[in-house]
Amino acid sequence: MKNRLPAFVICAAAASLLAGCGGGGDEPQPSDADSLITVTAATVAGQNGFYGSSQVGLSDVEKIFDISNTTCVFSFNNLSKFRDGAVTMSGKVAYREGATTLSRLEVTVNGIVYASGAVDDSVVDRRNDRVAFKNKVLSSTASDTNTLTVTGAIPMRGNRPSGC
Repeated sequence: MKNRLPAFVICAAAASLLAGCGGGGDEPQPSDADSLITVTAATVAGQNGFYGSSQVGLSDVEKIFDISNTTCVFSFNNLSKFRDGAVTMSGKVAYREGATTLSRLEVTVNGIVYASGAVDDSVVDRRNDRVAFKNKVLSSTASDTNTLTVTGAIPMRGNRPSGC
């Protein structure tokens, strides 16, 4: 009978490492890119304004495969509200492989998550390594009726998987 302990130890170590880093995905890291997002019509007091950074945090763009689509996803952080740095924004961006518009936009402002499905007034600008959107109404993902409207652009890393 063969000793299977070494294979088990290797598998357990690999699983532990992947679990420790969020299943293989990465967290946003500071970049030298800038970003500006305007929030208007927010139903939560104090969220309207300009959010920006000259060193927006960006994760790598990852390709996610599901049954019917391939989606490209990345996250961002380190956007602070001008004149009130205590109010911050982070988020996630998703678009279909080869698509020119976003399939989902999610932003978190001071712990409140807002999201929208297909973002018609958006563009995935691969040549300039960015996504842009205009007057997009996002709804709170909690069981309330909070909304806000966002306009802006978020850079994305240039070392994307093919099709992203």
